[in-house]
Order: sequence, then structure tokens, then C-alpha cells
Amino acid sequence: DPLSAVDSHVGKHIFEQVIGGSGLLAKKTRVLVTHGITYLPNTNEIYVLKDGEVSESGSYQALMDKKGAFAEFLIQHLQEVNEEEEDIDEIKAQLESGVSNEELKHKLERAISRRSRSGSTSDGSGNESYSRQASDVGGSNSSLRKRTPEKKAAEEPSKNKLIEKETSETGSVKWEVYKHYLKSIGLTLSVATVFLNMVFQGFSIGSNLWLSRWSTDAAAENDTSVRDMYLGVYGAFGAGQVLTTFAASISFALGALKASHEMHLILLRHVLRWPMELFDTTPLGRVLNRFAKEVDVIDNTLPSVVRACLVMIFGVIFSE
Repeated sequence: DPLSAVDSHVGKHIFEQVIGGSGLLAKKTRVLVTHGITYLPNTNEIYVLKDGEVSESGSYQALMDKKGAFAEFLIQHLQEVNEEEEDIDEIKAQLESGVSNEELKHKLERAISRRSRSGSTSDGSGNESYSRQASDVGGSNSSLRKRTPEKKAAEEPSKNKLIEKETSETGSVKWEVYKHYLKSIGLTLSVATVFLNMVFQGFSIGSNLWLSRWSTDAAAENDTSVRDMYLGVYGAFGAGQVLTTFAASISFALGALKASHEMHLILLRHVLRWPMELFDTTPLGRVLNRFAKEVDVIDNTLPSVVRACLVMIFGVIFSE
């Protein structure tokens, strides 16, 4: 129900200015799923859903004259709705003006008069309440029965809960997760990142070996040409480390950006293709959390962790 998030005044304004017959979408076909009774007289066609199936369809007046589930729902809603609701007077006026069947109009008058009286009475202890059951439109008699708070609670089984509890996997991360992340980065950028890290470690080991040789060469102490040669080669090793580190960082950053974009696109594509029933059983905040918290981990936390792991792995391998 897109209008359920706003109050009755704002919802009425949105309906009149946008959805209604004189609104911005007047020349378009509008399909509105709503529980708002006040909007129904202004619609061309009404489809009533009951137990997941279309039970009735037709115009507002035709459904009221039919005395089916739609008319029963309206009268029951009028009996059960709180007097404090802002649209109660408008609902009564619409029903009184829209009902032509005499039998239905008589039931409506009884429902309105019943709302003017107290809906329940309490005994001295206040533990039991009496509520009058709404008679159906077909004409069955009303009945008075006693209810206790315990019985009322028992009438609401937990199996009718729409929202499903969120579950998450525990334990070690499966190899399929690593495989999917590497696949999102791409083969070219993955190989380039690994290769550049290997070259960096090669330059690092080469500079250490060259420095060790330089320190043991006695000729470098007196011969300036030999010393300059050692210094030039050592500087070349250092420049190679800088260039390969920069290139490896750029390659991995591009890969992480590509993986983040790819995984976000996959997530968005799956959500947009969800069956409508999943939006009824999944809170919107849970969906937004996937796009906010989880994507933030992919954008910021995961790249730095993977980068640090690569450096440590190659450092351990090439130090042996």
C-alpha cells in the first residue's frame, strides 16, 4: 500500500493530485494496491483479493449491490475501526451515499449505531469482555459471546507471521566465495596483480642481495667508479620496487572497484526480480542493510584485507 506511510490528509492529497481522475496520472492506467477504503469510490474497477485469489471484481456500486465479500468487509471495518481515526466520518458518508440495496442499508445503519455505543462491557474484576460479532451480509444473526484475554491470544497463531527470521551461515568461508570474488575481479586484473607482486618481491630480494655483495666488496671502498656502479644498481632496484608497488596497487584497486560494481549490480538485479511475496516476508530495512553495510564492506574493508594478505603471503614465500 503506497499511501499507508502517510496520514489520511496527505494520502488524500496525493490521491487527488497524482493518482485520482483529476491528477497528474489521469490519462494513464493506474493499478493501486491499497487498504484505504476512502479511495475506492473514485476507482473505475475494483478487484477484491481473498485467500490469495480474486474473489470479486467490478465497480464500487456493483460490488456493494452484490452483497458479497467486499460489502461484508466494508461493514465489518466500520464496526471495528477506532472512533479516533480521522477518516471514519468520510467512510460513513461514502457508504451511506453509495448503498442502494435496502437490506444492506439497514445493516449499515445498525453498524453505525453500534459504533456510537460502547463496543464492550466489563465486569467488576475487569478480566472478561463481551464483544458482539458482526453479522455477515448474507443475513445470519448476531451473537454475543464471552472472551478472555487468553482466548484472544490463542486465536493468533504464530504461523500467521509474515516476516521471516533472518538467518546467516556460520563457520569458515567457503571456497566458492573466494572463487566468486576473484571471478568478479576478472582474470586479467587478478593475474596482473599477482605478477606485479611477484616482481616487487624479486626487486626486494635483488636489492638485499646486491647490498650484501656491496658491503663485502673491498674495492668499493677506494674505487669511486665501483662504488657508483653499486649505487646505481641499488637505486635501480629501489626504483623497480616503487614502480611495481604502484602498478600492483593500481591493478588491485581497479579489480576491487570492478568486483564491487559487479556484485552490487548482481544484488540489485536479483532484488528487482524478486517475487512480490518476498517483499511481504522481508523487512525493507533488511534489504537496505545489504546495500549499505555489506556493500561498504566490499568497497572499503575487503580490498585492504586482501591487499595485506597478498603482501604477507608473498613476503613469507620469498623470504624462505
